[in-house]
Amino acid sequence: MPEMIYLVHIHLSPRRLGALLPSECASVVAGSASHPGVAHVVVHSLAKPYPIVGLYLQEATLERAEAFARRIWERAVAAEPALGDWELVRAEVPLLQVDEE
Repeated sequence: MPEMIYLVHIHLSPRRLGALLPSECASVVAGSASHPGVAHVVVHSLAKPYPIVGLYLQEATLERAEAFARRIWERAVAAEPALGDWELVRAEVPLLQVDEE
């Protein structure tokens, strides 16, 4: 099966009041992905209600991309203890509604 690039959103929730996402979050997450299939990492720190980490991942299936994103987050938390203040709520490819004319 050919690989595709998926945008996976990692939705986070703070484990404690006042938790701040480290400014180097994107670089820590990118550095935790020991796989050439990681095309880009972006952090939406002002997303509501909580930050979202977006990963562009090359994988064979949507399910594998979402599972890979979870593993990357777990590795990032192990590498940067401040990320442990954030719980991974879900990792999923966002579904977009396309208006047909």
